[in-house]
Amino acid sequence: MLEDEAYVLSQRCPKGVISHDDALYYYGLVDREPFVHCITIYSGYNPSALTNSGYKVYTVKKSFWI
Repeated sequence: MLEDEAYVLSQRCPKGVISHDDALYYYGLVDREPFVHCITIYSGYNPSALTNSGYKVYTVKKSFWI
């Protein structure tokens, strides 16, 4: 059984948003799934566990977070 990396990522970081290359893939704008999965979270969140697992983490100011 194959594991869905984006689903696992969303479960590991429920406050995060799948973004960048992953978003392009899910919207059908690129035809290959990205090698490194990307997630965006608010500043102040400690992303060390995610970056150590090989994910690319982007941050935005918490005031911009919905």
